[in-house]
Amino acid sequence: MNLNIGNIGVWGFRHYEYLKQNRPSTVGVMRMNGTLEGLFD
Repeated sequence: MNLNIGNIGVWGFRHYEYLKQNRPSTVGVMRMNGTLEGLFD
C-alpha cells in the first residue's frame, strides 16, 4: 500500500510510522477495513 505523503503531511506520516512500528496489528486491521486512508485525511 502506498501512502501519498503530500496528502497526509509530515505529522500524518509520523503518526503512520508510529502505528506501523508500535501497533502493527492496528494498521493491519485498518488496511483490511479500508479505514487507514480516512484516518489521515
